[in-house]
Amino acid sequence: MSRISSVVSVLFIFSVVTLLSQTTSAASKANLSSALSNKKLIALLKDVNQKYQQPIRPNALDTVDKSAVSSRFDPGEELFLSLNIGKLYLADVYAIKSAKQAHISLITLFETLDFPIQFVEPVNSMNKTGGASGWFIREDNTFDLQLPTAQGKPILVVVNGQEYELSSQDYTLTDDGDIYVEAAAISKWMDLDFEFDFANLELFTDSDIPLPIEQRLARQSRRANQSSGRGEAVLPMLQSNYQAITAPLVDVQLATTIDPDRDSARYSVLGSHDFAYLNSQFFVAGNDSDELSDVRLTLSKESLNGDLLGPLNATQVQFGDITPVNVGIGNTASQSRGFRVTNSKLAQINDNKTINLTGDIQLGWDIELYRNGILIDQQMSLQSGRYEFNDVDLLFGDNQFELIMYGPQGQIESQTEQYFITTNSVEQGEGQYRFSVADVGESLFGISTVSTALDPGVLLSGVYNRGITDWFSLSAGVSSLLADAGEDQQYFSLGSNLALFDRVLLDGIIQINQDQQTRAEFGARTRIGDTALSADYYMDERSVLFTDEQLNDEQTNLDDTQLYQQFALNMSGELYKANSFGVNYQNEWRHTMLEDGLRSDLLSNQLSINSRLLYVSHELNWLKTDDEFSEEQFSGTLRLQKSFGRVFTRLNAIYSIKPESQLEQVSTELYMPLTTELQSQLELIYYPQIDDYRATLGLNWQHDLFYFTADTEYDKDGDWSIGLNMRFSFGYDPLGEQFFMNRRSMASSGAMAVRVFEDLNLNGQFDSDEPLIENAKIKALQNYRHGTTDKTGVAMLSSMTNNVRTDIVLDRRSLEDPFLINAIPGVSVTPRAGHLDVLDFPVVQSGELEGVVYVSNASGDEEVATYAPIRLYDSKGNEVNSTVTEFDGYYLFTDLLPDDYQMRIDASYLEKKNLRGGKVIEVSLASAGEIVNGADFTLQEREAAEGYVVSIGEFNSLRMLKAFWQILIKKGVYVVDPKPFYYKADGDKKYTLNVAFYPKQTYANAVCARFAAKNISCNVAPFTFDI
Repeated sequence: MSRISSVVSVLFIFSVVTLLSQTTSAASKANLSSALSNKKLIALLKDVNQKYQQPIRPNALDTVDKSAVSSRFDPGEELFLSLNIGKLYLADVYAIKSAKQAHISLITLFETLDFPIQFVEPVNSMNKTGGASGWFIREDNTFDLQLPTAQGKPILVVVNGQEYELSSQDYTLTDDGDIYVEAAAISKWMDLDFEFDFANLELFTDSDIPLPIEQRLARQSRRANQSSGRGEAVLPMLQSNYQAITAPLVDVQLATTIDPDRDSARYSVLGSHDFAYLNSQFFVAGNDSDELSDVRLTLSKESLNGDLLGPLNATQVQFGDITPVNVGIGNTASQSRGFRVTNSKLAQINDNKTINLTGDIQLGWDIELYRNGILIDQQMSLQSGRYEFNDVDLLFGDNQFELIMYGPQGQIESQTEQYFITTNSVEQGEGQYRFSVADVGESLFGISTVSTALDPGVLLSGVYNRGITDWFSLSAGVSSLLADAGEDQQYFSLGSNLALFDRVLLDGIIQINQDQQTRAEFGARTRIGDTALSADYYMDERSVLFTDEQLNDEQTNLDDTQLYQQFALNMSGELYKANSFGVNYQNEWRHTMLEDGLRSDLLSNQLSINSRLLYVSHELNWLKTDDEFSEEQFSGTLRLQKSFGRVFTRLNAIYSIKPESQLEQVSTELYMPLTTELQSQLELIYYPQIDDYRATLGLNWQHDLFYFTADTEYDKDGDWSIGLNMRFSFGYDPLGEQFFMNRRSMASSGAMAVRVFEDLNLNGQFDSDEPLIENAKIKALQNYRHGTTDKTGVAMLSSMTNNVRTDIVLDRRSLEDPFLINAIPGVSVTPRAGHLDVLDFPVVQSGELEGVVYVSNASGDEEVATYAPIRLYDSKGNEVNSTVTEFDGYYLFTDLLPDDYQMRIDASYLEKKNLRGGKVIEVSLASAGEIVNGADFTLQEREAAEGYVVSIGEFNSLRMLKAFWQILIKKGVYVVDPKPFYYKADGDKKYTLNVAFYPKQTYANAVCARFAAKNISCNVAPFTFDI
């Protein structure tokens, strides 16, 4: 009914205006705003509005003829336009419709675009002398505008020494001193492009040269990017506490192989969940010959606040299968059973020299590690269920790591991590520790296919790092291995890091063992342009390895040592960054020396070109050793990747130049999708030196819930096999009370279930009788994940990055009911591995608020206030929306939540239009979907009395002013019937005491003379009273 009455109201207004325009020829020539100034008509429209008018819901299918909309604005009509650069909204600017396009306010335009152009107020309002001068975009772009000396004369404009004349049809001068100029003229002067959208009251501008406002925003963006690689989450935090037990997120892989000799089967399960108020990560694997070949379990707890273990202020505690702490120089030990604790910030590197990239993975997967687009390491056909890239060097500046994982079913998954290294990892006064106890080489349950460690035993190790200043830090470490066999080992280390001017990083570490043998490593890293440079020196005082004969010789000194030294230089970077293809390169030289004179040199070059047409990667390695038993080696690897339509191809070649020139291996892979879910795969590998080959043909089914692959392999000898592989992940959704599946891995990352419902009783909680919302889109902004709600109203977000806080929001555009709005802005969460966060997200029917703004003059006549800015505030005083009245004074606020609101007319508008009476209107929307109309404003035109005041002094405080006046009264020193008042101008710190006001200056001068005759300082000044 409300929608019908709204249409009736609009038709009624149109009819009245049409009849009025036909009553007289003069009215037919007037614009709509002058027609609406008729007193009787205003009263009639006001009554109609209060009784019938309702807002009309926009129809998404309607189209708007923008030229028709433009024509409905008559020349001379004031406009309030939203100024945009591209998709970026800047501010609102004033304009006046012209016969061509529009005259734009220079004051608001130049202020918004950050043009340092100063405006000079006219000295004589009749002659309009004054103007504007300054520069724009660059200081050599000078601008000078001179206002005409007489009304209707052209304006003279000088831009970069070139003169322009602006005719009276192309500019408008207003009483408030603003200058409105035709958009085409501004465009010609300043090379600015303007595009008007009168339908939506928007103005778009662009320039071939970046504008100052664009440069400023870009600088702010760069500062934000330097401080964080991602935008910061800002919504209220949803607490995610550890629980006694939760349903796990589980990845399952099943495989079987059939061949003439023997059939085989294998499985692996990787899972994570909360158990005993800890996070539990487990891995179980087996095959047909060994039902339980691997079992791994890690229990851990993490805290962003560093409040674990009381005074230790730990951020992470782990026990079970853990990675031991590396205290200095040498390789990090593989995962072993033990205990580990640290107070290092989560998701932050422990030092700025090297990093460990480790994680869980299913059996049989290959994984490649790229740094800045260069392949630096790989691990093939992993059978341990875990990948470990330990002690990976960090370059100065940007380090973009990408882990690309290839599954046996043809899956390709990637994971990225980025680190920007220019300073120490600890700040001044900050202390970080890491400590672990591990039974090296043994898993928690003693069930593992991983080979035993070279030095088994119990290893105790700890490191402490302290920031002396923001650019200098010291570290100390100690480790002790209680060996199962042989001699125990102890190591002590001392290191330092020095950052110079954010340009150079120097680091050094010295390590001594129980036999006083020394290891040391020193390095320097910097960046010149886009090239990262590093230089390292490593020395190791090693025990000599003796032969059996030497060991039996009494003359042999078993304590003899031999010095091992290595120099290394590395240069890497990127070329042609601005082009459509990028070239990444890395060059490395390593020179090794032994004390006995043995030397070796290793040179390597890696190059990768990545464009939209082709990916090329090439690596060259040259090794020469001064050893009669070793030959010079020179080899290379080439990889090409390209898509031919729907077919993706990969070609690999391994070759050697020395000691013999030969092609050692060639392989090719082809992937072609047959449907959206089916993909075929062909792989061929050929070994030219032994004339052998192997071919694999497979079919991959990529269902939303699982991967399934069938493949057959055939080789030169006629041997064949058939393989079947299946992989899926599953978990339990407590909101929908159902299990869910996904083909993507979920066990090693966080997940979230969000239920969207219409909150009918506004209690913020889901009740059984409330409707569930289907097809609503939920986004995790900083994690770049999204999901869509199903029939149960639940959306699943999986594979969320651990320990990275992210905002969870509902995309309102995805709601099928256009009147539904979000009842909350959203929340933020910090995902953690294996944990499923849950959230009920309420939506409600939107409310509306409408009215008309009127202006009343001294005679009581009313007319509508066009383009008056109105601001809307909620019950907490927050500005939630703003709008501008239409040409008929009408305004409308939509998409409002139930709340108590206040509305105010913008003070600058009242000042500019010389209006008062902009009272606050309070409105309450008590229920969802409520519509309130008739919330009208009535403003009063200000009336002023002009004249002259007699002033007898200025005072720093009101108290002093009153005291001075009392003294004059007691002495009887006044010459007129006193009607004193004081005045304090905005921004002025002094109070002026005025004793009389007269319309004519002659009367004021006469009174002032009388005060002067009594030796009281006095002056006469013009003054305007706001009545």
